[in-house]
Amino acid sequence: MLSFSVSLITSLTLALTVSGLLAQGAPGHAPAKEADPNAKPANLDEAKSRIKKTGDHAYELGGITFNSETREIRIPAEINMDDGVIEYALVHVNGKTHESLLRTAVVGFDLNVVMLLCHYEPHIGDLVATMKEPTPELKKEAAKPAAKAGANRIKVSVQWKDVKGEHTAPIEQWVRNTKANALMTGDYFSYNGSFIEDGKFQADREGSYIAMYIDTVALLNNIEKDNWSDQIWTIEKAAVPPVDTKVTLVFSPAESPKK
Repeated sequence: MLSFSVSLITSLTLALTVSGLLAQGAPGHAPAKEADPNAKPANLDEAKSRIKKTGDHAYELGGITFNSETREIRIPAEINMDDGVIEYALVHVNGKTHESLLRTAVVGFDLNVVMLLCHYEPHIGDLVATMKEPTPELKKEAAKPAAKAGANRIKVSVQWKDVKGEHTAPIEQWVRNTKANALMTGDYFSYNGSFIEDGKFQADREGSYIAMYIDTVALLNNIEKDNWSDQIWTIEKAAVPPVDTKVTLVFSPAESPKK
């Protein structure tokens, strides 16, 4: 059974506060058009009212399915690009699709609520560690211990079908670091949350969900070396299905520290 306790509200508030601080130390992304200018204000109670129970520990919210016991989250998506330089692994269908591997129609605020319900915890320690000159405020926030160490670390994999059958691959196998001339070497992305400005959840305003090049508006960020570059992350064309292929993006716990 899901618990909509004060802790969820507290976690959501923390995610918004922390990400607001992160925005102060972000690299210079170009201003984005609003992915959805008519997006409704972020509303936790409204999101809660739409959650449907589909099994013993299984639930659905806005097309996102999740299991409260295993903490697995499944997001419907499509291949958006199968070649070229990218700044994002996942954006909204109305977001920065000119520079993203995948696209999805799910709402970012819904995804944030689901991650909190699955006991993922926003924390900026891993991300701030990759920053060249973090502000004193960011250093102070990053030094705070998480309620559960590693709960910000999320493994991301992709599932799809073709004429040869069903397939699963870590998303790292689909992205190459051209500076290192190697595929991504990490095994998780860091969940930092997003923030509300003018009543709108910023991950929804820009449609940015998983960033390869640091974007503090996005819900998750790549924390590998060179994540401050917007020129080196390219799609591993031989590994990726054709554009428009329907896929399922799977989030699962990845709490062990990187080797």
